[in-house]
Amino acid sequence: METKPVNELSILILGLGVVFFLGLVILFQGVPDVAAGEETVVMQSSQALWSRDSAAKGDFSLFIPRVSNCTILYFDDFENPNSGWPVVDDGNIALFGYLNGEYRIRFLASSVRGGAHPGLSFDEYVLTVDLRNVNNLNGSYGLLYGFVDSTHFYTFEIDKDQNYVAKQFDGSLGSWSTFMQDKSEHINPGTASNTIAVMRRGSGISLFVNGVWIDSATRDEFVGELRVGLWVFGGDQENLDIRFDNFKVEPLGCGLGDDALLSLPVDERISPPVHAPTSGEGQTWVEVDGQESTD
Repeated sequence: METKPVNELSILILGLGVVFFLGLVILFQGVPDVAAGEETVVMQSSQALWSRDSAAKGDFSLFIPRVSNCTILYFDDFENPNSGWPVVDDGNIALFGYLNGEYRIRFLASSVRGGAHPGLSFDEYVLTVDLRNVNNLNGSYGLLYGFVDSTHFYTFEIDKDQNYVAKQFDGSLGSWSTFMQDKSEHINPGTASNTIAVMRRGSGISLFVNGVWIDSATRDEFVGELRVGLWVFGGDQENLDIRFDNFKVEPLGCGLGDDALLSLPVDERISPPVHAPTSGEGQTWVEVDGQESTD
């Protein structure tokens, strides 16, 4: 049988086909491991967050690479009643403790405020929790962070009427100060559950509700590796009952989801390193009419 010479054009076409196929594999399966200093992270092509500003005449920017090996720094679903959160029942003012796979803070009296933490400290992070107002009473509730002690800390609170507020308490000044406050349609009203988050990066504080960025500010009074926890600010009614679940601390750039991160202002879409947590003992404290009680 006569052997026909291989056509050079056929070889070229075959080679281009192989290159095209490999390109498709990389596009849909992700790119290889990428060395970053002494660490190796796996980047997936679908996890790169990007944004194009139409006013920037076509300039393209890439923000916060989404690493597939995000490691949760701390998580508690409150299924284990011995996971380290305080359990307190004073019989007259407040209840702190585990109940049916949630953490409960209930104020038996009116005009009570207080919080709880598991004794862990973090530096820069995304702090998230699910929460609900069981009996639809007045009051606000949310996250405690930047906690130096029971007279120096920040809070991020929402209420049943879709309001949110970010506050600072500085015992050395003897006063509260509000540095973010508004109403948001992204907050589910009444007894419905909400997921709220704080992103802390240096002196920057960004607030999220149900996966959407709602506000940002800068505060540098309490920075560094400080404790995080839960907070309730009682209203004018007795028996405010707040339940918390899925309390989570994650590195910056993780945990919020692509939509939430892309809703951030452009100058906040960066991802610096995260420091390891330090541990301590859990604590609760409440204040009624200016009188503080710590356990």
